[in-house]
Amino acid sequence: MTLKRSDAIDLEIIDEKYQTNRMLTLAQKEFRHKNIIEAVSILHSAIEKHLFVSWYTAVYLKFGKSPFQTMKGNYNAYLGYKELSTVLFQIGLIDENIYPKLMKFNALRNEVIHEMMKLESVRKKKLKLCDIKKEFQNGIDCYKDSKKIKDKHMHMLKLRITQGQKKLEKSLKELDKLSRKHGISI
Repeated sequence: MTLKRSDAIDLEIIDEKYQTNRMLTLAQKEFRHKNIIEAVSILHSAIEKHLFVSWYTAVYLKFGKSPFQTMKGNYNAYLGYKELSTVLFQIGLIDENIYPKLMKFNALRNEVIHEMMKLESVRKKKLKLCDIKKEFQNGIDCYKDSKKIKDKHMHMLKLRITQGQKKLEKSLKELDKLSRKHGISI
């Protein structure tokens, strides 16, 4: 299986499209302004993008083609934050220390989005800003962990592509040598 430079370009476009570093800055700004729903949503989305790129890259490294070429059916229906976290954990790309943090932050996101938007629930539950602040910091840690995982897989893919290009160049040189030796033009 030889991956081409164009394969890595697809992943770089996906990775850069989401601009997750800007998303972290925006999430932190929203949190400072006590815009909890926005802050948690943005941070959750940034982590999900890291998980997606890690999954995409892992499949690419394993099969040498886009996951969307290897999968059948509607992949968008079942590859969200929780599913990506679980799959990456099950195949060993997320360790047992990071996985529970990811799940805990996902639970916070669900609580914030589904409960805080209902004013009656907020009054009844009395969600405390200090509790949310602690979990938001956990989310920032998850963001950093998921970014490391994503960056590692992007690097592995680029390395594999570079190695594949070197092998291809070496084979072409050998082929050129042989063709000149035997008077064949390619």
